[in-house]
Amino acid sequence: MRHIFLRSSQHRVILESFSFRDPLPASIFSATSLSSSSSWRSNPQQRDISNIARERTHNLIIRHAPDVKISPAKLRGSILEELSATPNFSKWHTILTGLCRGAEDRYVPADEWETAVQESRKKDNHKDRQAFFGSLMSLACSFRFHQCGASLLDFLHSSKTFVNVSVASNYVKLCGRLETPDFEEKILAAYAHVKRISPADIYDMGTAENLIAGLYRTSRWEECLKLLDIIEFTGRPSPTALSYVITGAFAHDHPSTALRLLKQLSTLHGTFGPAEMAFTAWFAYAKSKGLPTVMEMLTFTRDYEWFIPLEVARDLKAWFEKEQGWMAKFTTLSPRGECAACSEYMKPITITRDEFEKLRENFVKSVIEGTDVFLHTNPAELKRYRDFVEKNAPFDLVVDGLNVAYFQNSSNHDGRSLARQLLTVTEHLLHVRGKRILILGRMHMKRWPKSEMSRLSSLASLFFAENMSQDDPFILYAALYSGLGCNFLSGDLMRDHRFKLAVKDVELRKTFLKWQRTHQMQLFKVYGDHSASLKAPMKYSTVTQWTESSIHVPYLSGLPLGLHELPPSWLCLTKKLPNN
Repeated sequence: MRHIFLRSSQHRVILESFSFRDPLPASIFSATSLSSSSSWRSNPQQRDISNIARERTHNLIIRHAPDVKISPAKLRGSILEELSATPNFSKWHTILTGLCRGAEDRYVPADEWETAVQESRKKDNHKDRQAFFGSLMSLACSFRFHQCGASLLDFLHSSKTFVNVSVASNYVKLCGRLETPDFEEKILAAYAHVKRISPADIYDMGTAENLIAGLYRTSRWEECLKLLDIIEFTGRPSPTALSYVITGAFAHDHPSTALRLLKQLSTLHGTFGPAEMAFTAWFAYAKSKGLPTVMEMLTFTRDYEWFIPLEVARDLKAWFEKEQGWMAKFTTLSPRGECAACSEYMKPITITRDEFEKLRENFVKSVIEGTDVFLHTNPAELKRYRDFVEKNAPFDLVVDGLNVAYFQNSSNHDGRSLARQLLTVTEHLLHVRGKRILILGRMHMKRWPKSEMSRLSSLASLFFAENMSQDDPFILYAALYSGLGCNFLSGDLMRDHRFKLAVKDVELRKTFLKWQRTHQMQLFKVYGDHSASLKAPMKYSTVTQWTESSIHVPYLSGLPLGLHELPPSWLCLTKKLPNN
C-alpha cells in the first residue's frame, strides 16, 4: 500500500476531503462505564499548570498493561509535557474547566457543548469548529477526562458533525488510559473510525503517535510497528512513542521486538532512556523469566547508560529480597565512589589515549570546522582563537568567565562585583590547585574596572570573544587541545555538542560523556571571605555494575538532576554470605 504523509506547523492535519459516512455507534462513546478519579475541589483557574498536574494525579495510577503502572510523579510529568505542547493552553483550559464545572471529569450535555461552541465563535470571531473540537479533545486527553471526551464525541455524532482525524485519534489515545473492562473494545472501535476517515493510512506524526498511545494496549498492538514506520518517513519517533510500543511488546510476550526497539531508542535518543511504563513492563517480563533475564535487563541499562526510575528500583529491591534472598538497601556514594551501604568502590571511569585522540579529532571536524559554528562566530575570530590556543597551550584549566562571574550574581550587572567574583574564583583555583588557567570571556568584559582586570590578566591567560559568539565550542576546543590533563569549569551541560558527535558515531557520544564527566568542574559556592568551593570531576563510573557478590544500580529518584544529569541515588544489592 502506498502511503502519503503530511505534516503541519502544529503537528496536526485535518483531512476535510474525507466525508464522514460511517459514524461510530453512540454506545461506543457512552460514558456510563467511565469513572472520574479526580479529587479537585478548588478553582483551577487560580492555579498554574504545575499545580494542576500535581493535584490531578495525586492518587491516580494508570495501568497500561498487565503489571504495568505509572507512578503519580511520572504521570504528573507526562501531563506537564502534554500541556506544554498545547497551543493556547489558557484559552482551552478555561473552556474545558467551565464545561466540567471546575476540574471534575463529567459527562457534558449536548446543549452545553453547543453553547460553548457559540460563545467561542463570538469571542474569537472565527468559524473553525474543528479546531475547537480538536483542541478540547486533546486537552481532555491530557487531563484524563474520559467522560468529557466521550460526551464530546456523542455531541458530534448527534449533531451530525464531521469527526476529523485530530479528534478521533486523540480519543483513541484517551481510551488507551481507560481502566474499564471494555477498554480494548473502545480503543479498537475508535481506531476503526480513524481507518474509515483515512483508508489510505494518511497520518501526520501527531496522529500516528496518538494511535500508538491506544493500540499498544490491545491485541492489535503490532500495528503500532507500521505507525512507527509512518513517523520515521518524515522524522524520528519520540522516546514516548517508542516506549508505548516497547511496553506493548513486553506485555504481549514479544521480547525480541521490545529489545530491537530499545536499541533503536538508544540510537535515536542516546542516554534518554525509555519511559517508566516501558521500564516497568520490561522488569515485569524479566522477573517472570528469572534471574538470568533480570541480569540481561541490567546489562542493557549498563551498556546504554540508562537509569531506572524510582518505582522500578523499589520493585527490583523487593524482588531481590523476596525471590533471591539478597540484602537490598537504597544508598549513596562518596565522591570517591564508595558505597555507604556495603563499602565497595565503584569502577573508575577510564578513557584510553586512542579514544581521546579520536574524540579530539572528530570534535574539531564536527563542531569547530563544521558549518554550524559560524552561526555563532565568524571565520576570522575562530582563526584568531585557534592561533591563540596553539601558541599558549597546554592549559591545566579552562574557565567559562561569564558563567563564573554571574554565578550567584544573575541580577547584578555591576562590572566591579562581577570582576571581583571572577577574580576570587581564579585566585582560589591558583591557591588550591596551582593551575595554569585560560579564562574565556566576552569583549564587553574589557570595560570592567581596570584594577580587577589587570590583576586577573596577571594570574591567567585571557581571551575575549565577540559578544554574540557562542563560547561553549571555544571552551571545549581549548580543553581538548590541551590534552587529558586539562579540566574545564563551566555550568553548561554541552548537550548540543554531545548531539553533534552522536550523529556521527554513538561511541563518540559515549567517549565525550566519559571525558566530560571526568574533566568538567562545577562552581558550588563563592564565599564572602574570597574563597570558593567547587565540585570536582566525577571519577567513578555511574552505570549499573556488579561483582560476584554485589550489584549496584543507579536510579532516578524524581529529584532534579545536577551536573551532567547523573543521579546521586543508588540501589545496593548484596548476597547474604554465610558469615553475614
